[in-house]
Amino acid sequence: MMRLLRTESGAMNRRTIMTWLLTASLLVSAATAQEQGPFFEGERIVVNAAINNQPIRLVYDTGAPITALSGAAAQRLKLKSTAARPGQIGGVSTTIERSEPLTLRIFGGETKAELVILPELQTGGSDGVLGWTNLLAPVVLIDGPERRVLSRQEPPTDGWLRFPLEVDNGQLFFVVTREGQPLGRVFIDTGLAHGLRLAPRLWNEWKQQHPDAPLTLEPFRYAFGPTLSHEMTWVSGYQLGDLTVYGCDLGPIAEAQGDEAVDASGKPYLAQLGLRGLRHLRIIISRPTKELLVQSVSPIPPHNRLGALFMPVNAETKRLVAQVAAGSPAAQAGILQGDVLLTVNGTGYEADNGAPPASLFRVFGQPAGTELELVVDRQGERKEFRVTLRDLLR
Repeated sequence: MMRLLRTESGAMNRRTIMTWLLTASLLVSAATAQEQGPFFEGERIVVNAAINNQPIRLVYDTGAPITALSGAAAQRLKLKSTAARPGQIGGVSTTIERSEPLTLRIFGGETKAELVILPELQTGGSDGVLGWTNLLAPVVLIDGPERRVLSRQEPPTDGWLRFPLEVDNGQLFFVVTREGQPLGRVFIDTGLAHGLRLAPRLWNEWKQQHPDAPLTLEPFRYAFGPTLSHEMTWVSGYQLGDLTVYGCDLGPIAEAQGDEAVDASGKPYLAQLGLRGLRHLRIIISRPTKELLVQSVSPIPPHNRLGALFMPVNAETKRLVAQVAAGSPAAQAGILQGDVLLTVNGTGYEADNGAPPASLFRVFGQPAGTELELVVDRQGERKEFRVTLRDLLR
């Protein structure tokens, strides 16, 4: 929500879910009602906490590099503060104060702190924002499908995609990969309600691939700064390297200029995930292991969205021969029974011990709307097809 402060420093199984719920219940029972863990409230995550034994409500904002109170909250709590001084937040001039030393209790923990006070901060009825590094919990799960925020001491050991986490960054950035290799940085901002926003280069590529997609315009504003406008559409899924984001609004990063989006330090990043973008994701923020763990939960069962398989005819051959379902995207594109697969998006595939490679199933299982270029051999003639994947199960 608070942009960049330049002047202040697969499905979860039942046993795993029960473990997280038990952990959460133990934490809640150990805290008072004013100090329970974060919870979903509409299009934001709210934390009940206490300052000097007085209850407060903060927005859990992984886009906020600091924890800050609004001027109205500081007055209500009767906090003494330093004199206001000019500052810059997201390139916008404002005034910044700092509180007297105080006691902050949150998520069952307690710390002594001096908090930033932003007299002009607007938080929609809450008292301020809580940065992701200040939650006083080493491992946090944000479970979008179940709309829960839980805490534990250790991350799970398997069943999750794992991406490097920038633990030294006041905002929640991680490095997304493609087939295990670094692809680029992604920013998670739970202080924003939107879905997935892309660097202009990626957004323009998507529009070129989907020229008939309906678009609308949306206003956008951080807690500070001018109101901007940008395009927006809806996608059933978007593939960003090894990460799939299902069922959300898609658009460009509003404040990005040129082809790339950059953070306050001038480092580029690929995409920005708001709270709606987490609707079909479970993420675990693990500071001890410096990882972000992710599970994508599709609202539609995973399946072959091409509607064709390429199978070896026997255990000795490397050739993959087409079997095509009637009415499928493959059939509509013109692929026929008996076509021999050469490449998909420029990558060649061969049978592996009498079976098609598992990586090929993952390619055909990408989100609806993904475009593939298939090259086949048809009785000695090379043929090329462009196919758009479609949800075939409902």
